[in-house]
Amino acid sequence: MIGFKVQQHRGCYYPFDGTGGVLAHALYPPNGQLHFDDDEKWTYKDAEKIRREYTDLLYVAIHEIGHALGVDHLENKNSIMYFSYKEPIDVRGRYIEPTLHQVDIAAIQKIYGKRERAPAPALPTRRPANDEIEIGAADPVNHNGNDRPTDETPKSTSCPVKIDAIVADGSSTLIFDGNTLFILNDQRRVVKQHSINEIFSNPPQQLEAAVLDHRTRKLIFFERGGTLHAYFHSNFFNRYLSAYKRRFDQYHHLTGAISFKSGAILLLDKNYKYATYDSRLGNSSEFKPIDFQNFPRNVRVSFKLDSKVKLWEMID
Repeated sequence: MIGFKVQQHRGCYYPFDGTGGVLAHALYPPNGQLHFDDDEKWTYKDAEKIRREYTDLLYVAIHEIGHALGVDHLENKNSIMYFSYKEPIDVRGRYIEPTLHQVDIAAIQKIYGKRERAPAPALPTRRPANDEIEIGAADPVNHNGNDRPTDETPKSTSCPVKIDAIVADGSSTLIFDGNTLFILNDQRRVVKQHSINEIFSNPPQQLEAAVLDHRTRKLIFFERGGTLHAYFHSNFFNRYLSAYKRRFDQYHHLTGAISFKSGAILLLDKNYKYATYDSRLGNSSEFKPIDFQNFPRNVRVSFKLDSKVKLWEMID
């Protein structure tokens, strides 16, 4: 089944979240459903639109078909099954036709075997006038015993040591430790570990805080020195928003950023002050002293998890 869906869609346990978030999802064999978020701005092999932050349907479709055939994410950055979405345009802004890397071919052949001989040429045919491509909901398939989406395969990893920022997003938690990104599952266990440069293009060199704006699905990085970076974030892709990069005029040495469902973003700094930040306008209120009883004095990281604000305190 291939379908373009929006929000909570019939026959599927995994709702879409509107423009800029999850682009698509697929389920493993035997059913191999593919759903694409119809709220996204899709285009087909159009370099000009891709430069204007449209998403290439062909690239995403090949990636998701790989999952529907049973292929997991691959570690090779040139793979179509790599963890992170890469816009298929070159440095001159021309479209690059998506191709299968050798590791992609090896992965699919490991499941289905190699083709023993070339197929016979197909005779040209005409589609009957009443032939239709079935687009619609299907019964969910329990593909790996726990009925989770395709992009959550646990891996053996180490643990973070020095934490720069923490972002909680539903059942996943992102922990930034220097140049390393740790991804935790809903049981707070590390299931994936990547270099930040592998997952995010143009990442900050010295990250002080990170926050996910749930209204826009923008993942915002606050870099030491006052520069902001933003990405459209999902479990599958992180698209860099070059137009969002800007200076943070009200810069303070941040210890954390906390996002609330109302859209408010709370910033905390090392001088025990706070401010609210508007990701759409790109500015903040004036920083004011924190007037909370028993507020810890050595906060290293602050974030929101399970509807509660968490403060990570350094102990000398």
